Amino acid sequence: MKVIEKCKKDYPDIKVFIDTNRDAIGDGSKKIKVSTVAFGQQIAKVMLVVGTDKLGLYHPFWRENLTFALHLQKNLIKICPQITKPINISAARYNQHISPYALIIEIGTNGNTLDEALKSCHIVAKALDDAIMGR
Repeated sequence: MKVIEKCKKDYPDIKVFIDTNRDAIGDGSKKIKVSTVAFGQQIAKVMLVVGTDKLGLYHPFWRENLTFALHLQKNLIKICPQITKPINISAARYNQHISPYALIIEIGTNGNTLDEALKSCHIVAKALDDAIMGR
């Protein structure tokens, strides 16, 4: 949160905040990989995570974040329908209360290869650009 607040202070025009990572699936002894084939390549599947105010924490933007996630998901499906997992609507807010355009994007899992995740990042970047530009 300190980093986000500093960025907002130093660059007040920033509106979109994206936390990217890999999901951790498995019991520790076995990692589970979520992937698909697209454009002739093995790629990591992508899940968008939207926090809410269900736990009672201040989060005035969760509905706007969900709308943004739905728009991004629509763009991902346009580019590569098989890349998406269902949007995860979570009771926790994470740090998404800082903007109406804040999301977690989980690109694959800890079972995916870096190459699979990077290939998916190109698709996510295009879909995100389209969402930000209103396409």
